[in-house]
Amino acid sequence: MKANYSLRHPFDSVLIDLNPDCVVTDLFLPWTYDVAIARGILWLVFHDSSNFSACSMSALQQCRLPEDKTESFVLPDLPYRIKMLKT
Repeated sequence: MKANYSLRHPFDSVLIDLNPDCVVTDLFLPWTYDVAIARGILWLVFHDSSNFSACSMSALQQCRLPEDKTESFVLPDLPYRIKMLKT
């Protein structure tokens, strides 16, 4: 992560040179928000996730997980039977 944050100043220089209308970054570059807002540039985050993972997370929130980490459980309300482990 330290190397990631070392890109902050070069990124700021690029924004000064290009003067974009908007910056689109992902969740792994949170510092881009501060840089873009400081320059008065609209900042958007692109969350690259699949529909399956979104549906799975929603299903996980609806079910009770077993106490035993080795016990499997079925994700509810999905079109196919998907068994998972708590681990």
